[in-house]
Amino acid sequence: MVSKQDVIDLIIANTTFRRNVFNMIPEGASRIMDFGSGEGGLILRLKRDKGCTDLHALEVDPRSAGLLEGLVDRVWREDYEKGQSLPPEFAGYFSHVILHDVVEHLFDPWVTLSKVRELVADDGRMIISTPNIHYWILQYEILRGKFHYGPGFWHTGHLRWYTPASFVELLAIAGLKIETLYLDIPDKVSFLRMAQASEVREVSFPPRELAHLHPDKPPVTVTYPGDIRKYYPVFFAGKLIAVCSKAPLPFELTKVTYNCGYLEGMRKKLRLDHDVFNPPKMIPLIGTSH
Repeated sequence: MVSKQDVIDLIIANTTFRRNVFNMIPEGASRIMDFGSGEGGLILRLKRDKGCTDLHALEVDPRSAGLLEGLVDRVWREDYEKGQSLPPEFAGYFSHVILHDVVEHLFDPWVTLSKVRELVADDGRMIISTPNIHYWILQYEILRGKFHYGPGFWHTGHLRWYTPASFVELLAIAGLKIETLYLDIPDKVSFLRMAQASEVREVSFPPRELAHLHPDKPPVTVTYPGDIRKYYPVFFAGKLIAVCSKAPLPFELTKVTYNCGYLEGMRKKLRLDHDVFNPPKMIPLIGTSH
């Protein structure tokens, strides 16, 4: 007879190990929400390997949600994009709310994220990860005129794309304070050459540090008018990961999608002004994604 633990082990074995996000949750943590949990590999690993308790999964896909029934404390099927939400007693309830590869799927991420924020305890944290459109693999194809929707980074369900600047802006509008912004760099790579250079104005795709791994890809080179040394590691990051705490909502949010003037007005008031020459502070996590 197949036991519940056998099912948990099987799900974990057949889902990608989100190592970096997993490592950000303390041993024995309680009151955790995995928002957009999929089949639950991450939250079940937290249960099995870190002894975490009071575990909740929110997933709108009926098949994935059904797999998790009885394996975590509560499975929610509410669709926040359609105005649904958890009962009021869960406002400020969770010590950790995880959104792993969720915000790129949202129709109105600004408003939806501000609503999810309400679930976080005053001393709690949100951990949000999303693909980085400045990742060299994506840029290599884009610069060759290709944007082929399909599996992985090119997933047909991706509605939104983020650079560090646009990601930081999204989180600020949604009422979140970034405690730490990480670059999830899958390859083991050394930035010694960059550190020793007086300045960096050029980047190749594939980058020089990884070109030996991709001899089939003729490099495409981009030259910038100023020093991008601080930004250079971004091109190696498949994903961006932000650990956030709650902050006051800077705006009373209404629908942002199809309201470009409204978004532009908020952007001007925030005055974040990040770009490749003035990036936000980021910490590389190198070669530890899987």
